[in-house]
Amino acid sequence: MKFYNRPMRAASFLILGLVAGCSSSGSDIETQTSSAPAPAPAPHDRQTPVPTPPSEQRVARTADRSALSADEVRTTLAGNSVYVGGQGSEFAAVHNSDGSMNGKIWGGGNEQSGGGAWRVDDNGQYCRKWDNAWSQGQWGCFEVYREGDQLQLERVSGSGANGAMELQSGNPHDL
Repeated sequence: MKFYNRPMRAASFLILGLVAGCSSSGSDIETQTSSAPAPAPAPHDRQTPVPTPPSEQRVARTADRSALSADEVRTTLAGNSVYVGGQGSEFAAVHNSDGSMNGKIWGGGNEQSGGGAWRVDDNGQYCRKWDNAWSQGQWGCFEVYREGDQLQLERVSGSGANGAMELQSGNPHDL
């Protein structure tokens, strides 16, 4: 992927990580990070601040919360959307009731769309796979936590990163 606008490139890098997993948020007790090394910036980008790759972002954990059950995850996502915005780019995805999903990244004059599939296993893990480079064509599975309209995803296996997304009713972005 090549972006010509440096601020947009940095923001898009972050949003693409969110698509593969989500952005992180929270300020509770424990944190978790990945040991995967961050890619080195190209020589011409060394003056441009590079956001922390989503695989290295911290996710808050508390001992007193429980992941949603399989039925709760299905009911929460089916027919609804998730949204992440920030740093000049936005991402939204609608989870259709038939197990398909559509998503879009936009902002700064650049736009990307993708389709994919989602499912919930018997343990309540939300799994999703994008049919483009967003998840390298691999399934990623997550435990889902909810507080109000915020969903916190914590990767259990496969492609993606931990993070938070806003739950939105229906398909407000016409995906």
